[in-house]
Amino acid sequence: MLPPAAPYAGTFGGPGPLLSDSPTRTVGSATATLATQDELSGSLFGIRLGPFAEWDLGKRWALNVSGGFVLAPATLDYDFTDTTTPGGGSPVTTRGSTSETEVLYGAYASCLLNYALTERWSLYGGGQFQYLTDFETTTAGHTARLDAGATFFGVFGVQFEF
Repeated sequence: MLPPAAPYAGTFGGPGPLLSDSPTRTVGSATATLATQDELSGSLFGIRLGPFAEWDLGKRWALNVSGGFVLAPATLDYDFTDTTTPGGGSPVTTRGSTSETEVLYGAYASCLLNYALTERWSLYGGGQFQYLTDFETTTAGHTARLDAGATFFGVFGVQFEF
């Protein structure tokens, strides 16, 4: 509908031409592809500080118990690449990287059973529990998190006393 030319041509009995109240819309659709590659690498070192106790359980057997505080210096390297390809368009690539160092902290507990083969040589086995805080790093709106959390691991080995 075309509106009337100026000046307006309405009457006292009612309006002139009216615009429709049913709008017509056109919605286009487009597709895009997003490919993301994230890489988190680093090193974590543990320093344990705490008491140690050993009880003889017989001629050849002994029980070792320890627990205390853990300091864990950590270095993390985080890299990401995002490639967005709009439908029918050229790809757009975004990259980012960061490297950070932080000292994590927590607690540990350890229990080992020791069997003496000779006066100097022995075998041991047991378990250790460790809890550490998390490490989080952010770059260009991307966040990577190392959840060190709670860890339980077995320990087995040979011991030589001198």
